[in-house]
Amino acid sequence: MKKTSWNEKEHTDTVGLNENIVRLREINRALFYNVVTCGECGEILIQNTSLENIECGFCGFESEPCDFPDLIH
Repeated sequence: MKKTSWNEKEHTDTVGLNENIVRLREINRALFYNVVTCGECGEILIQNTSLENIECGFCGFESEPCDFPDLIH
């Protein structure tokens, strides 16, 4: 049996941008997590929205959530 590379496989589970936005909003409502960017270095983080301060694991920048913009509103 020939091995199939990842690129050759047929992908039927891909979703569009709108579906991903819906999924992120559901995660936010159910688990209190949101996808944000660091206000200092711009890296993408998954952040617990119930915390008063956020610290970027990439650059160490620490501040209030308002300094970490949401990717999905």
